[in-house]
Amino acid sequence: MDCRDIEQLLSVKQAAELTSEQQGAVADHMWQCAACRMRWNLDVTNAGSQGDTPSDHGPEGAIVRRRGEDEEQSTSIDGEVRPPRNLGGFEILGRLGRGGMATVFRARQPSMDRIVALKVLMGHTGWSEASLMRFTREAQTAAAAGHPNIIEVYDTGHDRGWHYIAMEYMDGGSLADVLQRDGPLAPERALALMKQVAGGLAEAHRMGILHRDIKPSNILLSSRGWAKVADFGLAKRPDIDLSVTRPALLLGTPVYMAPEVLRGEEYDARCDLYSLGATFYQAIAGQPPFTGKNGTELLTKHLEAQPVPLTEVSPGTPPPLARIVHRLLEKKPSDRYQSAEDLLGALEGVSLPAASDSGSAASGTTAFGRIGQAVRRRPRTLLLVALLSLAVIAALVGLSVWPSGEYDWVSLFDGETLAGWRVVEEGDCIGHGDVRVENGWMVLEQADPDNSTSVSWTGFVLPRTNYEIKLEAMRTAGTGCLFHLAFPVGDSHCLLIVGGDGTRVALDQVDGKGPKENGTARFMTFEDDRSYRILLRVTPANITVSIDGNKKFDVSLARHEVDIPAEWTILQPLGLGNWESASAYRNIFIRRLEPAK
Repeated sequence: MDCRDIEQLLSVKQAAELTSEQQGAVADHMWQCAACRMRWNLDVTNAGSQGDTPSDHGPEGAIVRRRGEDEEQSTSIDGEVRPPRNLGGFEILGRLGRGGMATVFRARQPSMDRIVALKVLMGHTGWSEASLMRFTREAQTAAAAGHPNIIEVYDTGHDRGWHYIAMEYMDGGSLADVLQRDGPLAPERALALMKQVAGGLAEAHRMGILHRDIKPSNILLSSRGWAKVADFGLAKRPDIDLSVTRPALLLGTPVYMAPEVLRGEEYDARCDLYSLGATFYQAIAGQPPFTGKNGTELLTKHLEAQPVPLTEVSPGTPPPLARIVHRLLEKKPSDRYQSAEDLLGALEGVSLPAASDSGSAASGTTAFGRIGQAVRRRPRTLLLVALLSLAVIAALVGLSVWPSGEYDWVSLFDGETLAGWRVVEEGDCIGHGDVRVENGWMVLEQADPDNSTSVSWTGFVLPRTNYEIKLEAMRTAGTGCLFHLAFPVGDSHCLLIVGGDGTRVALDQVDGKGPKENGTARFMTFEDDRSYRILLRVTPANITVSIDGNKKFDVSLARHEVDIPAEWTILQPLGLGNWESASAYRNIFIRRLEPAK
């Protein structure tokens, strides 16, 4: 199937309307043709790196199987046919990411007693022999380029028609996840990660391997600060079979693609370096070097335009680091660094001023970090000490101890412990289910009927107004509330309910009335095992709630009064919980807002 066949087929049918045979043929072509991917807005280049589609992440077991299902049967969630829970000696625990051809699961390998990332080629039919060969070659290529900064492959095989690759599990997601969640990197962290990725590329290039798809989603991170290059599905090796990857086709992702590749010239190591430059320009600036309203505009900019200087887009970028990134983005390959080794030498020569929050960018260690600039963690013990110390000081002296910059995002959940949170116990006014931390999520199990599972904040003192709270929430079982959030509003408190009766977003106790009577309720269907991004904004004038970027309501505090009943004080100053459901939460942040002038 060539580009003309694709045009004829997709001009009259949606991708979901294609037969399995047609979908396989389209995927084969899209895998290798960047021009068609861009034209038809389809992304099958990345076959499911661990960090892809962060909205699909979930706590262990929460999205693998609904209660009561046969564990040995494939399941279908959101239209996706799932492999059996036990596959090729691995026990699937939960989904990490999903690409065009494959899905990556978090899995356990009992024989080695370790957690792995299991990449599974989805579907039993429709894949050509070339696709299967390409899938296998991805594992072989990554294994051949063994290096501490290249993802380690443990095994590859097939079981009952399911083809899989077992690889190292990275618990920090991808660089794309971090940028989407937290914004641009601080220069010191960007430099540390860039050194590691350059080191991995240097080893791959030494082995004669060209990656050909360097981008944020293909750089995986650990919670300790390690970076590893992943997804060698488009890589070229000296002994590559030309029937598997044909050089006449555009390979890679256009946003990060070198100009000479767009012109159809031969791909060499300097093309990978251009993509690396585009990736870290975005990591520092918060946006790619070039964007366009359509594919033609984007390609023209790569070929002809100059990126806006990093020091203008991100004024805090040290000039030596900016010069390195811009040299990687030179139009002529001869003007770039000629090898990853040369790049490493230049990076080693960069000396950055000491960060205001101190700590090692390479290892990602700091007490709280600056959300929106860098996400770094101390070991669990130090974080507990920091949170407890802040709480004790606040209680003793009555001061609002804010652990970061005045208007920075501050984390309320470290993804590892319940530090700063108190589990509401039986008899505290409401019942509760089990509360634990799994796979970076705070998991609240379903309580007994007519009861709620809740936690309340006991850490540093929170603002009463002029603040925002954001979090990700997911219902994993039941039909009730996705979550309720008790939050301060001046001298009062209010309660946000998301998923009330399974279909409602509303505020409780507005003008003394419940959500059905006070006019705030908005209808919205919530799916199980899907993550939703909630943003709550509180000012002296308004309470505003948005979900997945869409504003649901804006309540004027000049016209309405809010206050939850006194018996709910156990949830104050900030309470999070559910009822008639099991749910999970992560990426819980708060920040102060500048007062209106």
